[in-house]
Formats: sequence, C-alpha cells, structure tokens
Amino acid sequence: MPSPQTIVATEEVCERLKVMIRQEIDYMIPDYLTPAWQAGLAAAEVSDPSTTDNNGDEPNPSSSEPINVLWRDKICEWCYNLVDHYELARESVSVAL
Repeated sequence: MPSPQTIVATEEVCERLKVMIRQEIDYMIPDYLTPAWQAGLAAAEVSDPSTTDNNGDEPNPSSSEPINVLWRDKICEWCYNLVDHYELARESVSVAL
C-alpha cells in the first residue's frame, strides 16, 4: 500500500498535469495551413501598418502569401543555424520540427 506522502505527491502531479493540459488547449491554434487561417493572418497584417517589406529577397512575414515549402525551409534552416551557433545537438531540431 502506498504511503500517504506518495498519494499526496501523485495527486499533486495529476493536478499539475491537468492545469498544463488546460493551458495547452488555450494556446493551441488550428491547422495553420488551412486557407481560412491564412486569410485571417492576411487580414490581421493589413490592419497592422507597422509591417514592412524586405525587397522580396526572402519570405516576408508581412506578406499575404500562405505558409508554404519556402517558409518551412527557412524555419528549418534557421533552427539548424541556431543550434550550430550555440553548439547544441542537431538532433534537437529534428525532434522540435
């Protein structure tokens, strides 16, 4: 039979996990590649005049283009550059992506 301390610790862990799951649901977004989500992003960018263009050389976060292969390639490249700079395990990127 588990000790009372073990029972309390288990209940505390369960409660913390429940809170974390609720928080995760609050931050979860729908599939970011759906046309509806992309249209919402484009509408939000139009209403924000602080966005600027970068001469079209690279993907522009303020463009109304949907997220595509080019964007994903740039994100992947950036992640590998980051772990290389800080001399972290490159495997971290494959796990993260």
